[in-house]
Amino acid sequence: MATAGFPPYSDFAYWDQRYAIEPESTFEWLQPFHSFRNVLLPHFPQTTELEILVIGCGNSSLSSDLYYEGYHNVTSIDTSAIVVDQMSERMREKEEMEFTVMDACQMSYPSACFDVIIDKATMDTMLCGDESFARVSSMVKEVYRTLKDDGLYCIISHGVPETRLGYLRSKSMQWDITIHKISKSCTWSAEESSDSHYIYVCKKM
Repeated sequence: MATAGFPPYSDFAYWDQRYAIEPESTFEWLQPFHSFRNVLLPHFPQTTELEILVIGCGNSSLSSDLYYEGYHNVTSIDTSAIVVDQMSERMREKEEMEFTVMDACQMSYPSACFDVIIDKATMDTMLCGDESFARVSSMVKEVYRTLKDDGLYCIISHGVPETRLGYLRSKSMQWDITIHKISKSCTWSAEESSDSHYIYVCKKM
């Protein structure tokens, strides 16, 4: 069941159908990489030898944008096997890049294996679906588990801090959080009333 006014984002079949209709398309949730690059990248450690995970990658160019910035160890996951196959084919010449079918709420990666995990509107879409609190809470716990100490969880979201920070605050998870407010470069949904998006850079303590 979808949240009123939104497509059924919690239904995995919805995403397969959506990606199958336009196999060559690229869709950028919220912001294209170039519009927040200069806000996000200064938080990264000063090396391109980072293990980066993009959760809910869809058919966004974010993973390839990072690759062209010199970050070649980019892993991207999505629940849709259709879009994972599409993106694997598009990026087949980039051997270091990996696209895998996986739910960010139940990741099979070992603990403490990523330096940076990027969530561009994945939390937002989960919050529009069924069992949103439980799924987002599970995802954040998995992100925390798979991040190395001092690793970064970077969230690009339309949600104001009052609606997002509660999912990050827990006795079992310690974050140092920096929040950036950025102007929209485009409007992806007529439902949005705000003229801004937010970047939450959460450092695992």
